[in-house]
Amino acid sequence: MSKKLFFVACGIFAVCGFISPRCFSAETNAWSPQLILTDARLAGLKELAKSDPVLKRYVADVTKSADKFCGSKKLEHVLIGPRLLSVSRDMVNRTYALGLAFRWTGEKKYLEAEEKNLQAVCDFADWNPSHFLDVAEMTHAVAIGYDWLRRDLSPELRDHVRAQLIKLGLDEGESRVKQGVHWTSGNNNWTQVCCSGLLIGALAVADSDPLHWDKLREPLIEGLRKANKLYAPDGAWEEGASYWHYATSYLVYGLAALESATGSDFDLSKAEGLDRTAYFPMYLTSPGGKYFCFADVHAMSERKPAPEMFWLANRFHLPDVLADEHRVLQPGAASPCHVIWYAPAPADKPVFDLEKMFHGRVQVAVMRTAWDDPNAWWVATKAGPNLISHGHLDQGSFEFEAEGVRWAVDLGSDEYNMPGYFDMGPNGRRWAYYRLGTSSHNVFTMDGSNQYLGAKTTIASFKPGVVLSTVTMDL
Repeated sequence: MSKKLFFVACGIFAVCGFISPRCFSAETNAWSPQLILTDARLAGLKELAKSDPVLKRYVADVTKSADKFCGSKKLEHVLIGPRLLSVSRDMVNRTYALGLAFRWTGEKKYLEAEEKNLQAVCDFADWNPSHFLDVAEMTHAVAIGYDWLRRDLSPELRDHVRAQLIKLGLDEGESRVKQGVHWTSGNNNWTQVCCSGLLIGALAVADSDPLHWDKLREPLIEGLRKANKLYAPDGAWEEGASYWHYATSYLVYGLAALESATGSDFDLSKAEGLDRTAYFPMYLTSPGGKYFCFADVHAMSERKPAPEMFWLANRFHLPDVLADEHRVLQPGAASPCHVIWYAPAPADKPVFDLEKMFHGRVQVAVMRTAWDDPNAWWVATKAGPNLISHGHLDQGSFEFEAEGVRWAVDLGSDEYNMPGYFDMGPNGRRWAYYRLGTSSHNVFTMDGSNQYLGAKTTIASFKPGVVLSTVTMDL
């Protein structure tokens, strides 16, 4: 290799005026889905699939997944630690796959399977409001199921689903918005998940129960506006690549639902850095396909297909991002939203810089010798404050990969249910766990001590070059 890498560590609208006309057809006197996938978009995709073998393959991936869900066991209210989150996420996955498969094929088995899922979760006594991510994701799932399948559900089930969506989802959300709980402040991924999940729920019932949309619209949109500031100035996400995916996927769900139901995303997509944030997970992925695992990212996590990449590529006219997501999908399976936000890959091969620095509260620098070579050399490092959401005491840490081997490794997150895992105070138990303290990371230590919790470090210089590239950090 001729190139060397050198690393030195030192608005307000009336509901009846803009929602009802989009969801009720006077011509057919029937409901028309308004959330994320409209009938018009579905018809366009079906037509495109006749001549596009890639889209046809992606649809086959979704129906294959839906077929598996048809045989899945009944969803039950089972907590893992303090969370119902695994059940809520299972419901999200089932709803999108079964809902799209039914709307695409018309086969009743998909409708019947989703009816059982809706009945099961709407019979729960609660959606675990003590850990509100669980409620937000379940609200999202039930709202999509209600909206997409509403005209095919029995009146009894339709009424039950709507009532429970309000009681277990929106009412719980309104209570917490009124209290001003932490996720309304826009400090981490919770805001995108909770605000978008509740917005989707409120939109789903806005024609029959508009007061929920009236109450939630402004505080939830303002919450997303605050959270979007974390993407500034150039798209980095301080919680790392995995939480970038979680936060950004939910932001995109929310924006897509707002647009399809109201015709506007309330300028949320104009947030500084959002137009470039798709490059963050791309550059943080090594030649071997694994993430730079800072913060609570699992060690050696692989980059997986992420449908929000299609939405971001389409919204911000990023053909290179679109092409790269199609590349990631070649050995993987497409999700329903890959179909919903599908666009053909561009003919031209994308070209990316070999070096990249992301700014913001957490600064990340990445350098590599090539993009198309799995044996290329790659190094990624970070600076910023220690005290951030999901942060470790790891300023100056780096990972290094060459010849297909990750030579300098970050151990990543530990078990979230361990006592005090999120106790991030000066004497918090979090810092006593090996993976989260300083000694497990690729940094200097002073007599084996943890880094100062209040430390704030910077990348002093970042110099890409033809032969030699350097990054210098002030620790």
